[in-house]
Amino acid sequence: MKCGYCGKPLRENAKFCTNCGRSISGDFAETDNSSAPKGGSFFAAVISLILVIAVIIAGCVGLAISCMRDLNTMIKKPSVSESDLNKTVGANVSPSDTATIPKFKGDPALLGTWLCNDKTAAGYNETDYGISTRITITFNQNGTFALEYEATDTGIQVRKVTLMGMYSVNDGEFTLFPDLSGYNGGYFTADGEKPSVKYSFAENILTMTTSDKHIIKFTAV
Repeated sequence: MKCGYCGKPLRENAKFCTNCGRSISGDFAETDNSSAPKGGSFFAAVISLILVIAVIIAGCVGLAISCMRDLNTMIKKPSVSESDLNKTVGANVSPSDTATIPKFKGDPALLGTWLCNDKTAAGYNETDYGISTRITITFNQNGTFALEYEATDTGIQVRKVTLMGMYSVNDGEFTLFPDLSGYNGGYFTADGEKPSVKYSFAENILTMTTSDKHIIKFTAV
């Protein structure tokens, strides 16, 4: 302990200070803690702070390395060229989809609407009782056509089909390019999706000869 008046060291259980002679009481005696390591807690706090800073720096470095790795991956990733893209798309396109309609060539004599009531043109026989058919085909100047077919059985409609599309004429023969997206008949399955028909005119009669040599006569409407 030390004297509370002069600060000199005291003997254990001393009643008077041997330096200043004052009486020593509990209020004027100080415990000597000079030998205790007062800087221990401060040193520990500094060490802890250094460790925290080190952890933060390590995390930042790791994040930076990860970002650089991702950036390098993006830079090195091969890009898809336009030619590669065309190859991919083209691989899924069938030849029939890429087929083009020939440049339109018309025939002024063919223009207009033509009518046929011959039921044999629709695949029936002359002896089929109660069957009647009506076929009209219209050729337009802009290269489009419209075909309407209607069949009745004793006055009751049993079949009605309307087809539209493009056509082209070449040396006494016209070729139809119909839109078959909604068609469910069998004619274009048997005779092809782009049928060609030879034709001729005589006294306002349009005579068509199909690929199987069937002759169909239409009159102008």
